[in-house]
Amino acid sequence: MTYLISKRTLLLCNILFFISVQVSQAQWDDLIEEVEKQRSADPNNHDKVLRTAHVYSDIARDLDNHEKYEEAIHKSYEAFKDALEINPNSTEAQEGLTNLQPISINNGVAAYKNGDMGRALEAFMLAQEIEGKEDLTASLYAVQTARQIQDYDSYAESMEKLLSQQFDAKAEYYAEYISYHSNLENYDDALEILDRSLHEYPKHETLQDLKIVLFIKTGKYIEIIDDLKAKLQVDDNDSLRIIHYHELGVVYETLGRGYDIQSQDTTLLDEEVADLENQAFDYYMKAIDEGYLPCYELDFSHVRNTYNLSSVYYNLGVHENDSINKVLEKERPRKKVYEKMIENRDTYFYYSLSYFEYLYDAYYPVVESYEENYLIDQLDAMQRMYKILDREIDQPKRAEILQKLLPLYEERGATEDIARIQSEINGTSASIE
Repeated sequence: MTYLISKRTLLLCNILFFISVQVSQAQWDDLIEEVEKQRSADPNNHDKVLRTAHVYSDIARDLDNHEKYEEAIHKSYEAFKDALEINPNSTEAQEGLTNLQPISINNGVAAYKNGDMGRALEAFMLAQEIEGKEDLTASLYAVQTARQIQDYDSYAESMEKLLSQQFDAKAEYYAEYISYHSNLENYDDALEILDRSLHEYPKHETLQDLKIVLFIKTGKYIEIIDDLKAKLQVDDNDSLRIIHYHELGVVYETLGRGYDIQSQDTTLLDEEVADLENQAFDYYMKAIDEGYLPCYELDFSHVRNTYNLSSVYYNLGVHENDSINKVLEKERPRKKVYEKMIENRDTYFYYSLSYFEYLYDAYYPVVESYEENYLIDQLDAMQRMYKILDREIDQPKRAEILQKLLPLYEERGATEDIARIQSEINGTSASIE
């Protein structure tokens, strides 16, 4: 986890509190003994409780005290709360409690950097209990740390607090939280959070996709298909029809992928595999004909839709190419059958390339407009198709794309892909020479 705000929170501490001269741990021990003794003698005395809170707050602020006084931040928090119970109108106690938030965050950051994730999470959880200017920071850090150490109770609690606030990446965190519940098969919770997210972000593509995935997982895909088709019958607003067509394409493609995955079960009979492959093919074609293609015709600048449209064609071509290779391994196919398979593969690749080339010309290298993962997958798919189609006119394009792919894989640190692309570049250079 990268703590982008740790310097800022440290600065806040310096601004909010008087930075006193260094106090030795022996002096802290004496001071703790003194204030605790005074507080015990008069536990309902606001000023004595408040002094105790400030002493522990000062101790917690000094990061050198963390090992010996790891409970100082919690003792300060409890003392400030006790002071407010004695006098709810105490401005000093309320300010002290609020100012404790960045100290708690910094305690968490220090513990995190030392590898003590449990203490880090405790500090971040405490910080998000305190209302202050760093509420968002506290919740973000708590979510990230809880996720990392797989403390899912704290993760869920912190995520709820995080999603009650407004910030730029909120939709992405909604998507993460929905996926978390979906993966646990907590579909009721996932659907409830999805409803909340779509109320705030009705046109967010990832959230729309998650809606489709959840409907399919819960067996409601017929319902969503019927719903989308009904909307297309009555909506004459193109912006809405674009959304409906795209969603319909995603539903059909997802169903096709499901049958595709099932067909890879090695225990199935050949007839069962063929039946599943046929069902997958039918859904892929529906994704194209009833979803992605009509959406493209209404809005060719819909990047995600165009990418999906091209990807379905590409996957159909790859499947046909795999079938050709399997046939060649087993027997010499009849000429007409073999030629038809080649024709089908090439047709799918031609269609895929036509849409991918549009995206490449329109969006490369503007990664801000076109997610980097999609860009890498697209470029790799393009160079593979150029290689298989083996048209002389495409080879300069393939060489150009390979050169652009290499640094993208290098940024990822993908060793195997780097070696593969470097080998392809060497082979392409040799063939051009």
